Amino acid sequence: MIIVGAKGLAKELLEIVYLKNWKPNDLYFFDNVSKDLPDKLYDNYDIIMTIEECKSLFKTHLFCLGVGNPKVRYKLYKLMKSNGGEPGNVIADSADIGSFGTTIGTACTIMNNVIITNDVTIGDGCLININACIGHDSKIGNFVEICPSVNISGHVTVGDFCTLGTGCIILPNVTIGNNCSIGAGCVVHQDVPDNSIVSCLPGRIVKNNPPFPES
Repeated sequence: MIIVGAKGLAKELLEIVYLKNWKPNDLYFFDNVSKDLPDKLYDNYDIIMTIEECKSLFKTHLFCLGVGNPKVRYKLYKLMKSNGGEPGNVIADSADIGSFGTTIGTACTIMNNVIITNDVTIGDGCLININACIGHDSKIGNFVEICPSVNISGHVTVGDFCTLGTGCIILPNVTIGNNCSIGAGCVVHQDVPDNSIVSCLPGRIVKNNPPFPES
C-alpha cells in the first residue's frame, strides 16, 4: 500500500496497518509537497517524493488517501489514478460495519471505533474518522470528510465534497447538499442547500462555500 500523505492522518493510518502486521516493505508514503520530511518515517517506512517513483510501485501496490480535506483528497486521487494507480480502502479492525445492504466505495478511510449500520451507502474517497456513527438507510456522497464523533441519524443524505465537523449531529431525514461544511458541535435539523457553511446550535447557514469542483 502507498499512503498518500506523510503527516497527520497518514500517521494515524500507519497505526491501523501496523496492527494488521504489515511489514515495512509492504508500505510506502508519498508526499511531494512537504519540505521537512525525513527519508523514512519512524526510521522504517520509505517516503516517496516524486510521482515517477510511485509509478514503479503501482504494479504491486494499491494507494490510499492519508489526508483529510475532501478537496485535497480528490486532487490527490486524480493524480494517482491518472498515473496508473489503483485505489484501496483502509478499514480499522475495530470498525463495526453492517452486514446487510451496506456498500463502501473505493479509496475510503474508516478509522477506529466507527459504527456503520445496515443499508448505508458510502461513496468513493470518504474519510470516516474515530468514533463516528452512521445510521441505517443513509447515503454518503463522494469525498466526504466525517470528523471524529459525528453522529448521522437514519435516512440522512450527505452530498459530495462535504465536511462534517467534530461532534456534529445530523438528525433523521435531513439532506445535506454538495460542498457543504458543517461546524463542530452543530445539530442539523433541516435540509442544507449546496455550498453552504453551517454553524451555531442549532445549526444555521452563515455563509456559502465557493463551488467545487471548479469549472
